Amino acid sequence: AASKGPPPGSARIEAWSSMTQTLAAFQAGYPDFLRQRPSAEVHERIVRDLPRTYFAGGPLDAAGQQRLQNLLQAYAASDDAIGYCQGMNFLASFLLEECGNEELAFGLLAAVMHEYNARGLFAQGTPLSQQYLYVFRRLLQCVLPDTYGVLEELSVPCELFALKWFLSLFSLSLPRPVALRVWDLVFSDGLQMLLFVGAAVFKLMHPILAAAEDAETPVAVLNSLPVGCEKFLGPDVYAGAETVVAEARALADQAAAGHVLDDLIQDWRNNCPRDRKLLDDLDTAAAA
Repeated sequence: AASKGPPPGSARIEAWSSMTQTLAAFQAGYPDFLRQRPSAEVHERIVRDLPRTYFAGGPLDAAGQQRLQNLLQAYAASDDAIGYCQGMNFLASFLLEECGNEELAFGLLAAVMHEYNARGLFAQGTPLSQQYLYVFRRLLQCVLPDTYGVLEELSVPCELFALKWFLSLFSLSLPRPVALRVWDLVFSDGLQMLLFVGAAVFKLMHPILAAAEDAETPVAVLNSLPVGCEKFLGPDVYAGAETVVAEARALADQAAAGHVLDDLIQDWRNNCPRDRKLLDDLDTAAAA
């Protein structure tokens, strides 16, 4: 029998909201930010991305595009340093669909960006994205050496897929019930859980990788996500979601025991001074 699904959206949103410290303040500011108008350049970028954005059920209708435009323009007005960057539209649409109203979706988007530090994924130079890509391959080597060895042997470009995963917080690459559980992890344990979810995906794909003669088959599976997830998660998407969460938590615990992630981030800081400065400057400005 199929396993039960997650709690209703309202219960999940209440849980996410309870884990943030800044939601109420951001929500309260939404009407004022909405009244502000972004620059012509930001407005053009947002409008250009609206038809490319979709909910789980398909493309946005005119009303959905207007709500998404409102949310993105309000966020751009609230955050001059970031404004709008492609990819934020998918985070916003994911939250809009789950929350059902603009104010709450805006508050949670702002919390993810500020409180959970996702701004670094989209800031000029994308310093946090660069950190995550640097750390991710080395993390695989440390916690999943056999899987890492197969990826290297097959020349699978894991960073290419991981970048899409991280920028969308997996909202584009995993079935929605699985992606929602990933967001649960982010709200409860922090944005760095994205690294361990990515590692969990490759761990669960290990049988496919090990059976492949070249990169063609695993790359085809990765390109087919989220549909292709059934090949390594099975037909029960809710059971698959719990498997991903359990594997990600286990890998995070394994890394924590050996201080692996801290060491890899320090290695990045030592070897990537330009990106380190961009991220440090962004954090300093946010704290001012």
